[in-house]
Amino acid sequence: MNPKEWLRFYMEMAQWFGVEGLYFPSAKEPPDASSPPAQQGRAASEQGEKGEVVRAQPSLASAPQAGLFGEEEASELLVVPTEDRRKALHVIEEAVANCTKCPLAQTRTKVVPGVGDPHAQLMLIGEAPGAQEDKRGLPFVGPAGQLLTKMLSAIQIQREAVYITNVVKCRPPRNRDPQPEEIASCRPFLQAQLRLISPKVILALGAFAARTILSKPPKVSLSSLRGKVWELHSGKLLVIATYHPSALLRYPQYKKLAWQDLQLLQRTLSSLSSQEA
Repeated sequence: MNPKEWLRFYMEMAQWFGVEGLYFPSAKEPPDASSPPAQQGRAASEQGEKGEVVRAQPSLASAPQAGLFGEEEASELLVVPTEDRRKALHVIEEAVANCTKCPLAQTRTKVVPGVGDPHAQLMLIGEAPGAQEDKRGLPFVGPAGQLLTKMLSAIQIQREAVYITNVVKCRPPRNRDPQPEEIASCRPFLQAQLRLISPKVILALGAFAARTILSKPPKVSLSSLRGKVWELHSGKLLVIATYHPSALLRYPQYKKLAWQDLQLLQRTLSSLSSQEA
């Protein structure tokens, strides 16, 4: 993409996100969809453009509030070789394909383990596969996936350079929210992917993924988690939460805030690159 093409694409994406020109003012948080109409006007909160750094203290309780990090018995974790990451990821994919631990194994068409660069610094984690993903066995391939590719390109990130997966590896019927036992069944696979790829940054797509990664209870809203850089493992792993692309397609009022989150992600990755230089 030459400079003119890049500028045109950048402006088109900025226009889609509802941003005027190349200056991106801060915007107020839209109300949670679950808030009563009378409270929505008061629910908005100002988010800083630079993003607050928060040290998260996730705990690994049992299934309903289970997070991803903590002490586990060795028998509950996958043992994955790390010499060849692609081969190791294939081991995980085979384990997912053979999994029958929860009822989703009976209703899925294909498992959707994940796809991308096994050496990626950035890992994108969504909620669960949708209908198109269930048919093809790949994450984010429908309209939301097409938007995700454009969102990454808008901050000069190629989709092939990241690793993309979901909290749950099989599609829940009728796209319902995953159940605690389904999350618990898939958790070792996601843990293994994280430990193998060792990303520096996770972009959590949607409230469900953000709450799972940060070990937050269901009552915690995405608006309270986004706009910040969360630190896990004493800052060795950073987490940024934003809206799921499918939510942006349904609720245009979230676009400006999603753009702020993308800019925060871009600044965070740039800062990490500068520290390594």
